[in-house]
Amino acid sequence: MPNKVVCCLLLAFSLTIISCAGSVSGVKYPADRTPEIYVGMEGSAVKNILGEPYTIERYTEGEKWIWSYATKSVVRSFVVTVENDRVRSLSEFKDGYH
Repeated sequence: MPNKVVCCLLLAFSLTIISCAGSVSGVKYPADRTPEIYVGMEGSAVKNILGEPYTIERYTEGEKWIWSYATKSVVRSFVVTVENDRVRSLSEFKDGYH
């Protein structure tokens, strides 16, 4: 009988963790500072402002650094394309400020 109780408690705990994890995706970043980023800026300066990207996509000419954060009410993404340690392009997405 105690094994069933322990199993039920573990199952309930696991479901709680899974449901909490599903409500937030990515990592918060200072989205209010993205206007400080500009084409030609050094890559290290970008990271000094925004921190480490959530993910990095590598390709032949360079990298795409992606900062992304989402909850049930907010979705934000900021993408910086870096070539030879210089920002080559920027894109930003904001939605869901309900």
